[in-house]
Amino acid sequence: MTAVDNSAEMLAHVRGAETVLADIEDLDLGRSFAAVLLASTLINFPEAGTRAALLAACRRHVGPGGVVLIERRNPATFSAIRPGPAGEEAGIRHVVESVRHEGRLAHITLRSEAADAAWTQSYTCELIDDAQMAAELASAGLRLVRWLDPPRRWALAVPA
Repeated sequence: MTAVDNSAEMLAHVRGAETVLADIEDLDLGRSFAAVLLASTLINFPEAGTRAALLAACRRHVGPGGVVLIERRNPATFSAIRPGPAGEEAGIRHVVESVRHEGRLAHITLRSEAADAAWTQSYTCELIDDAQMAAELASAGLRLVRWLDPPRRWALAVPA
């Protein structure tokens, strides 16, 4: 297993895997894997060029017969993002402090709270519907096989 992140602080928490400090969109390890995971809704990045580079990196690194797993924001609830509690995961409570919707974009400030720390991040994400997902995958040389969950957040893709 190989973990890639552009944050040395995040990679310091990884156990049981090789770590690579790099931007995913520029990544070229010169080898392929049976599975490639693009998590954290990176596919919702608001710039098409960055999304294309992320998917190209996935395609570069998935081996013959391999799969790419991609997490996206649930398009059915995208426009319903509102300030307030946003759930808890692995003991970390998330609260949307502010959100501004602008067409297919959402500008969000999210506060996360753990037992011993709290942090805030502001980001912009773009609504990626099923048709756009399939088109962007195809442009990267990937094919959507199926959705792995009912809200259609997790996609399974293979080399086209």
